[in-house]
Amino acid sequence: MDRAKSNRPAATFTPRSATYHDELHKEGFISDAQLAAAKSADKADASKADKEVLDLATFTSQRPLTNKQSEVIDSNFNSSQRERDRNLEARYTKAGYQFKRNKGKDHNCLIISILQHLTDNYASEHTVKAKEYRIKLDSKLKQNLTAAQKAAFPEHQMLMPDDLNLLLPELEKDFKLGDEKKLTVEFWMADAQGEPIKFSIGGGKQKVVIFQRADHFEAVLCPGSAH
Repeated sequence: MDRAKSNRPAATFTPRSATYHDELHKEGFISDAQLAAAKSADKADASKADKEVLDLATFTSQRPLTNKQSEVIDSNFNSSQRERDRNLEARYTKAGYQFKRNKGKDHNCLIISILQHLTDNYASEHTVKAKEYRIKLDSKLKQNLTAAQKAAFPEHQMLMPDDLNLLLPELEKDFKLGDEKKLTVEFWMADAQGEPIKFSIGGGKQKVVIFQRADHFEAVLCPGSAH
C-alpha cells in the first residue's frame, strides 16, 4: 500500500447533512434518479431508481458491456464505481483485510453483513434471521406513512446505511449486547484512488466495517482476525 495515501485523512460524508445525497451524487455514488428520489422522499421512486441500478449491475456482472452499450441502457448510471470498488478491494485484500461475500437474498445484504459481524459466523447467510429483521425494519419504516403509502410500500427494497439507525437498537436488544459489545458500524465507499470514504453509524465501543459497493453490502474483517 502506498504510505502517502494510507496516511492521508479519509474523506467523509455525513448522513444527517442536508447536502448528503448531493455529495454522494457529485462523487458518482448514486444515479440522477436516486438523487431525485432522495430529494422527493418518495419511497416508490426510490425503489424504482434502486432497482434500475441493481438491474444494470446484475446484467453487467453477467455480461460486461461496452461504454456505448452502457450509455444506451442507462446513461445516468456511473459504471466507474464498480471499478473503484474492485480497486479498493484489491488494495485492502493485499493489506490483509477480508471481504466476506454474501448473496444478498431479497436485498438483505446489509442485514446479513451485520448478522455476520454479530455472530462471528461469516460462512452463513443467516437467511431466517435476516428475514425476521427485515420484517421488523420494514415495520419501522412504514410507521409514519399514510395508508396509501403503506399499501404501495415496495417489498424487498434496497436498504441504505441510514436504515441501521432503526435496526441497530433491535439487534442490540435481541442479542443482549453489553456496553462493550454495542456496535459502531463504519461504512466504506471507494474513491477514485481505491481508498475508503468512511462514515459511521451507531455509538458503540465495538467497531465493525461494512463495505458499501455500488449495489451491495459486505462485511469486512481487519488484519489479524481469526476468520
